[in-house]
Amino acid sequence: MKEVQEQLASILGDKYTIKNRYQLNDVLFKTLESEKLWTFIILELHFNHCHL
Repeated sequence: MKEVQEQLASILGDKYTIKNRYQLNDVLFKTLESEKLWTFIILELHFNHCHL
């Protein structure tokens, strides 16, 4: 993926910024990762508490 970005950047020059979908939706993907982490933490705490 990085190679394609670099190739496009070299062809198109400095007038354009080449981004992949993760770079375009940076906030969305960070939010989703954060939600996954919190879901894991909550479930982990819940199941550890239930099995005590």
